[in-house]
Amino acid sequence: MKKAFEGTSYYHIEICVALPGKQGELYKEREMENIYQVALGRPETMIFVRDQGAAWDLFTLGCYRDLKHWASSSDVSEEKRALAARQAGFNNPDEIGPYLRTLIDWHRDTMGVAVK
Repeated sequence: MKKAFEGTSYYHIEICVALPGKQGELYKEREMENIYQVALGRPETMIFVRDQGAAWDLFTLGCYRDLKHWASSSDVSEEKRALAARQAGFNNPDEIGPYLRTLIDWHRDTMGVAVK
């Protein structure tokens, strides 16, 4: 984890509650999104799974240099995004968000900056 935080000061956190029986599929979808991200040259997110006691099933944490780094996926060509999506197991990049929503009851996400 220490390595993931090196050189970063901007963070994206997504907290998810899966629909009943969809926890495993949600975890797989999050792994597929990581394959997609890495294929685009973006950082892999860390996936944390609830063990006990929390209301959420999993959350992800992505570490970025700054806001521009987080938003840089829009700089990638449509062809490269389509290829990355297929490599990750999606039919196309526009399928990623809607597929996630078939697996979750709710999710929250937020952005944060490093406090030094």
